[in-house]
Amino acid sequence: MIDLNQPIIPGTSCGGILIGDNIANYMSNLYQQFADVQVVEYKNTKHPVTSYIINKGVLRINTSEAGDILSIGCSKGYKGLCKGIYGPGITVEHLLKASSQQNLLHGAIILDRDFGFYFPIPYPHDELADSIQDLPLQLSLDVLHVENVAWWINPQLTPAYAK
Repeated sequence: MIDLNQPIIPGTSCGGILIGDNIANYMSNLYQQFADVQVVEYKNTKHPVTSYIINKGVLRINTSEAGDILSIGCSKGYKGLCKGIYGPGITVEHLLKASSQQNLLHGAIILDRDFGFYFPIPYPHDELADSIQDLPLQLSLDVLHVENVAWWINPQLTPAYAK
């Protein structure tokens, strides 16, 4: 069952959906539970991806062509938290108070060197910020992604879908 109140587990799950599982295991629940499901296919890439967008983006499940779940994004409206602290809509100020280390990498904020979740920096700040101190304290980070992105700093860990 998909649950928008479930805790977010870094690199593992969001909404009760597991990274690495196959979307086929969730399809019946997906359409039974939610009236608003949009499917978008990105085929003009080296590795095509399909996104299942639930409730106008409250939950976004990204899969490979074979249906393997690669990443999950959640936005405002998702009620579960990561580590009991972090969720969509958190401000930069709250992030600074709640975490001991923040790194900007590939337009995202990584907290406490946990590469299992990240906050994409919203436009236009993603183009302007070189450090978290460059971001406005009241900037709301409305999207949180669950995915193991350790390969961003260790290329040997690059998954097949990103090569």
